Amino acid sequence: MCLYLCSLSVGNEAPEAVEMDFSCYLPLYKAIITEDWETAKTFFDLDRNVLTAKITVQLNTPLHVALTGSSLNFIEKLVELMTPEELAQPNVGGYTAFHRVAGVGDVEIAKLLFKKNPDLPNMWNQGGRLPLHHAAMLGHKHMVQYLLEITKEDIEPKPFEGHSGNVLLSDLIISELYDAPQKLEISSNVYDGGDVESPDESPGGSAKECLLFPWFQGSYFISGLWKVVDVLAPQIKHIRETKLMQHQTLELVRFFCREIVKLHTDEALSILLTPLLTAARFGIHEVVEEILVAFPDAIIYASEGHTALHLAVINRHENIYNLTYQMRYDCKQFLSILTDNDGNSVLHLAGKLAPKHRLNLVSGAALQMQRELQWYKVTCYSLSTVL
Repeated sequence: MCLYLCSLSVGNEAPEAVEMDFSCYLPLYKAIITEDWETAKTFFDLDRNVLTAKITVQLNTPLHVALTGSSLNFIEKLVELMTPEELAQPNVGGYTAFHRVAGVGDVEIAKLLFKKNPDLPNMWNQGGRLPLHHAAMLGHKHMVQYLLEITKEDIEPKPFEGHSGNVLLSDLIISELYDAPQKLEISSNVYDGGDVESPDESPGGSAKECLLFPWFQGSYFISGLWKVVDVLAPQIKHIRETKLMQHQTLELVRFFCREIVKLHTDEALSILLTPLLTAARFGIHEVVEEILVAFPDAIIYASEGHTALHLAVINRHENIYNLTYQMRYDCKQFLSILTDNDGNSVLHLAGKLAPKHRLNLVSGAALQMQRELQWYKVTCYSLSTVL
């Protein structure tokens, strides 16, 4: 006998706490996971309420269980017996069967459920997540694209604004679904991203207003999103291996930069500085360049005494350091004499030994010494032109 303390559900609300015995449902559970429709149907024929009964410790209904691995044919028969309201029954976490489908990533079954109850994509679980959030978190690209089409924008709380929008876009980025936000653009053209060797430079062929814009409700969301970029920095560096994904990521960065620079200078700087310095630390010159194009003066700002230039020298990222040749003379002069919290100038940092992970990029002590001397000479030369 299996006993579990939970609570009975009221309507579509998640269950609360009474003692429940699931042992009587064990034969039904086994029939579902083995796709024995005849045995399962005898339960439903004897008592229609079994269709929405909580038959597992997680308070899953028969439909929840079926969606974890049963065939489309089995699920179609089960859904046919149920009313639209019965499809919306939640489990202990407030997850409906549609949440479960979104988590599995089966678009065909999602379409089957949506056809019978169009409100399913708009139902929140106890954690404040829609099926769309669930699909994004688990990285199901095709499911995300489908749910973006059918999830309503005018429900409360609004899914594409405020905290919900923050969580959704963060999930998309963490799951590396960089092109999913582009699906929200207003356009009659379908953007296929071009091919991998030559990704399109202008999605949709024209400048378009993006529906992501309402998500930018002040710096709360933008700051949170840049924290996600900060966390992803090491992974973003490896995006070079996939040209299309790199293009999509940079499109997202450009969009963020365009919106952020519309804010007050101090607010924009507070948001941009962390991703700028993180990108400089990891040698992601594309992100550094995009931020400096949008906000050139960010190059002279520091955190813990280190500007992006300092970090480029410390970590021996020549692709970042080479951007200094594009700077204005006054910026170069300022950076050449700026010292960190320990009193080190850029030249001092070039004279220090590179971090081990950077030093080991070249094998052999002689070649490592040669590379270190080259760094020092280049830094000396570039500084001599402004001092």
